[in-house]
Amino acid sequence: MDFNKVAGEVERRDHTDFQAEVEKLINEAEAIRLDLMKIYDTRHMIAVACSIIFVLMGSAAFGWYLLYEGQVIVAILCMAVGIAIPSFVHGWAEQPLKNYKRDYKERFMPKLAKALGGFKFYPQRGISKKLIDKTGVMPPYDRYYAEDCFMGKYKGTKVIFSEARLHRGGSATPVFDGIFILMEMANLKISGHSILTSDHNMIGHYASSRWKKLSPMPLKADKTTSINFKLFSSQPDAAKALDKERLFQELEEASHIFDNAPITLVAFGQKYLFMMLPYSHNMFEAYNVHVPIPTKQHMTQSNKEIDQLLEIIDVIDVFQDEER
Repeated sequence: MDFNKVAGEVERRDHTDFQAEVEKLINEAEAIRLDLMKIYDTRHMIAVACSIIFVLMGSAAFGWYLLYEGQVIVAILCMAVGIAIPSFVHGWAEQPLKNYKRDYKERFMPKLAKALGGFKFYPQRGISKKLIDKTGVMPPYDRYYAEDCFMGKYKGTKVIFSEARLHRGGSATPVFDGIFILMEMANLKISGHSILTSDHNMIGHYASSRWKKLSPMPLKADKTTSINFKLFSSQPDAAKALDKERLFQELEEASHIFDNAPITLVAFGQKYLFMMLPYSHNMFEAYNVHVPIPTKQHMTQSNKEIDQLLEIIDVIDVFQDEER
């Protein structure tokens, strides 16, 4: 994959200009919603009328051919037609709802991603399974789903983040539901494999088994935060690069933005930084087609989501500043 072709060049946006652009996009999305709502309401009334008419006609024909003509097969066919036609019309009536969700992802979200500073948006992409399996922090799983993926290049760093869900066995409940962020940095000088996390359940499960080749590292800088981080690494000298006050402050802020979710950062492959946060809220889904998009409320929510993303990207600056 040529990253430069699928990702946008990202830069920080002026807050005022950004708000004006997002409000314009919201108005555009509202126009799409109103058009599709009118189509849906019209089709829904037609579907209800058809259902009543054809079910009554099918029932009447069923009774006539069964009781008066004695033709059982014809009676059943009449009832089947009386049910099949309303079912078909119902599907036709529901199509605008599917179109609304599709248009929201295919038309509105790419423009919002661009307004974020130049990201490109893909509804059904995510971080490579091969890469996430190398992090050493994934719970046991056999199914991986990724959606709502943003790709961009920020200060020379390749950034991919998406919503992600991991499932195991036949359970519908995911073993992980949240956010994956991958940063590929050209000038990252951290050798070996290091895991910095505030997820103490993860530590309890993996410290003595999966991470047995990693050594626990003492930390000094995390004393400035309210979150209790733990660091494990295969390279003690390289791990010192992660023991930075500014990094812990950025991670703490990112955790707070995502409802105080435990946060995990992995440095591996000499150029990759991977972050994961459990966060079940679906941030980029379309509103109900019958609910007007309240501009101020939607703006506030959009800004919150955008700030979440930009705060995470700001972690990159920590490493770049340290390496310069």
